[in-house]
Amino acid sequence: NLTQAVNLYVTSAGTDIFLKQVAANTVEQVPIHGLAAGTTVTLKARTVDGTRTYTRDNIALASSYDWRVP
Repeated sequence: NLTQAVNLYVTSAGTDIFLKQVAANTVEQVPIHGLAAGTTVTLKARTVDGTRTYTRDNIALASSYDWRVP
């Protein structure tokens, strides 16, 4: 488990859109506004110190998606 917060982004058409900062060791439901259901995106979580980035590629937006960052 990470010991620091992550900044959560969604990448669509090559552009990172900041969603929210999520505290370490928490579970959050984060809405994604402005992108239609079915849009294919990349989810990205970057540690606040910038040393690690986690991604999940080719996600089709739906009503919900469960993604756990290490």
